[in-house]
Amino acid sequence: MKHMEWSDAYSVGVDVIDEQHRTLFALRNDLAECCRAPEAVHSERFHDILAEMFEYSRTHFATEEAFMRSICFPNLERHVEEHAGFIEAVADLSVAIMGNLATPETVLTFLSDWLTAHILKSDHQIRDHLSAA
Repeated sequence: MKHMEWSDAYSVGVDVIDEQHRTLFALRNDLAECCRAPEAVHSERFHDILAEMFEYSRTHFATEEAFMRSICFPNLERHVEEHAGFIEAVADLSVAIMGNLATPETVLTFLSDWLTAHILKSDHQIRDHLSAA
């Protein structure tokens, strides 16, 4: 699976959030690179990167949600629910991978699709809210 490339189209206009999004892209790309090896799903590196994605996502979501509270973001509750859904899905995928019930491609596709959709739709509402203020 090809790498996710960061572009200004993903920017929400908040440096710390944009930098954390870049890190999430890098982790996803590290996972994709790891998957090029045979039997990647059984490698310690694959599971370490997936665990790092899980933990870093929690850190990022806490940062983003705190920022959203600080600007009185109107859709915060729904946004928090989206974050919780992502964390739950990554945990479920981790378990599924260990039980051979999911493929690395499934994980990569989920991460790519979710990050892209969430940033371009939900997180861009942060930028729009800041522009309207």
